[in-house]
Amino acid sequence: MISIQESYAGKRVLVTGTSGFLGKVWLVMLLERVPDIGKVYVLLRKKGLRPVTHRFEKLVNTSAAFKPLHRTHGANLSEWLSEKVEVIEGDIAYKNFGMDEDTTARLRTDVDAVINCAGVVDFAPDVRLSKGANVDGPLNVHDFVASCDNASFVHVSTCYVRGRNDGRVSEEIEVGYTPTGAIMDPVEEYANLEALIDDVESRDGTETFEAELEARVRKVITDKGLDLENERVYTTVMRRERAEKTKRAMASEGTDHADRLGWPNSYTYTKSLGEQLLKLRAMESGVDYCVVRPAIVESAMSFPFPGWNEGFNTSGPVVYLLGTWFRNLPCKRGNPFDVVPVDYVCKVIMIAAAATMRGEQSTVYQAATSGRNTFMVDRAVELTALAHRKHYRSRGTSLVERAILSRMDSIDSAYDHTFSVPNVRKTARGLASIFDNVKGPRPIRRQARQLAKVTRGADKQLKGVQKIVDVFKPFIHDHCWYFESENIKAHAVEEPEFRFEPEDINWREYWIGVQVPGLRKWSFPAYEGKSIEAFKPTHPVKLQSVKATKAQPAVKIRKAG
Repeated sequence: MISIQESYAGKRVLVTGTSGFLGKVWLVMLLERVPDIGKVYVLLRKKGLRPVTHRFEKLVNTSAAFKPLHRTHGANLSEWLSEKVEVIEGDIAYKNFGMDEDTTARLRTDVDAVINCAGVVDFAPDVRLSKGANVDGPLNVHDFVASCDNASFVHVSTCYVRGRNDGRVSEEIEVGYTPTGAIMDPVEEYANLEALIDDVESRDGTETFEAELEARVRKVITDKGLDLENERVYTTVMRRERAEKTKRAMASEGTDHADRLGWPNSYTYTKSLGEQLLKLRAMESGVDYCVVRPAIVESAMSFPFPGWNEGFNTSGPVVYLLGTWFRNLPCKRGNPFDVVPVDYVCKVIMIAAAATMRGEQSTVYQAATSGRNTFMVDRAVELTALAHRKHYRSRGTSLVERAILSRMDSIDSAYDHTFSVPNVRKTARGLASIFDNVKGPRPIRRQARQLAKVTRGADKQLKGVQKIVDVFKPFIHDHCWYFESENIKAHAVEEPEFRFEPEDINWREYWIGVQVPGLRKWSFPAYEGKSIEAFKPTHPVKLQSVKATKAQPAVKIRKAG
């Protein structure tokens, strides 16, 4: 049996990525449920002029995820956190996180475990960012752990490193793997990725690049009604558009490169490359490490409280769309929809880290549900409709919501269905063209032009819908994955609150009663341009007599823009 309380008691843990959804919940779970933890070093990047201690205080004082700590400690939370937490300025994209030599030396002798929750999770980011966080990041964390006296390492990745390769996904890292079946040398591929970035950056200044940029800048200035002859305006717009053009090229080239190798996006590609390089390096160093691969991380089942979610990611956009007039979702009936509550993922990380500190770990732990309690995508569509109908019946604010949306069903359909988004957009563009070319008396032409404008507006809205659908298409339509989650079973956990038991999830109760209401409260407002319910603790946290360690980056890295 593993006792989580005993495993962490007195231990000193360094954690990254605590500003993100998963990392934040894990940190709160550790501090709330393991009060005997020795010390937690929170690595945060500096944003703005204020020290990172201020950024951490803001997280604690504004994020509802920290409610359990405020409830438990009340007015004493500032004092308690000041004893338990040290905030360190740093970035995993740098060697030794950019820390000064004194801090690095102190932590090397002090840290028992490093939990890396940091990473770029956008599906199509600037590939420089995804390389820095998802490839260079875990390698830098490994190298720091390897230099420590006695530390272990848990790296958070994703189940979707599998890429476009259907079937049952085992818990292992296969060096040289690509979804296409071709053998990839990870070290050589890292060089290819660097070459790709260098190539895109070298385009800046070429004749073609400058001509396209000039046309774009003139259009932006003109569209905004600004003065083209104003040098200050021109320079400001030029600087911004140059950076944006390069970022768009980086995102596009990264996605295309990943696609050629068999991954649906640069996120899953860089996560896989990071895993493979990490395994090679750990084989040389002998570092005790493991990789935790979550599936689609969703609203909390119970911790920090039921329904807690953050941002507008994972299934949020699709669930939101199915609560509007859009009801035909392209997905393949019978395909697994591997969603897992965020607190369940945190339990896996807790167990995996405890096992790794004991030297009893497996290399990979998949925090997934499809292999043990399968949730089908068509069932998710059905339950999403039921959840929306339930909401509109009891809380609809208009006659349309109460009388129509409360009775509409969502439909799982083929991607080329008659009423699919691409087909509707095609029809809308065709109608706009017809209206634009209507002949006849002036009143008729004027009305036709107005109809064309309305139709093009509808097409613009549908373009946003299609973008969301296309992003999720590989996960709900194109591919069928079953992710094994057996390795975690090897560790019998003494405390019930830390056990990973996905078999206990009742999908109907979770989806209708927890997931969708959680998204509606914590995520949908962001999409609608509304404010999310503010969290204001009775006793705001102010770390006492603690100064953050200032980072001094030793190695320059590429920065977007």
